[in-house]
Amino acid sequence: MPAPGLRSNADAYDDLFIDGLRVPGIWRCQEIGAGYKLKQPKGSGDDGGEPRITGMDVSKGTIEIDLRTDEDEQQWEAILERVRPLDQVSKRDGFVVSNPQFARHRIFKIVVHHASEEKVVAGGPTKCRLIWTSTRYKSGKTKKVVDKSTRPGDVFSRPNPTPSDWVRLNGGR
Repeated sequence: MPAPGLRSNADAYDDLFIDGLRVPGIWRCQEIGAGYKLKQPKGSGDDGGEPRITGMDVSKGTIEIDLRTDEDEQQWEAILERVRPLDQVSKRDGFVVSNPQFARHRIFKIVVHHASEEKVVAGGPTKCRLIWTSTRYKSGKTKKVVDKSTRPGDVFSRPNPTPSDWVRLNGGR
């Protein structure tokens, strides 16, 4: 889907939604983009090989937010609860992001891995930040696939019983 033109649809660029919640206040992201992953193979002992594109690189950025009203601060707290659930580890995952500039660069999900606020000055805006990475972000750990359809000790559900299981099934030790 092509992004709507900024000149004719400026209002569409003003709103940023993270997991369905509108980012409150005035937000800005200095740079939104995506690039290629390059491999530089060695050619016959030197670094003269041709570079190879191996896919898309991880996109990173910082969303800076100025909160100016009490309603903005309430919406900020709702976003924090959503993107940083401190008591629910299973919900720390990528969140859908919706904005024409993000969509233009094919960034549809982000992982928010840091949220912060500057010290508040009386009468001034509350300055907040969300540091994000596109969903190609990997934590370094791989999740083991667990087959929940069979129990570990149930020898009747295994497709090929081991010889020791055959002995047990036939009344042996």
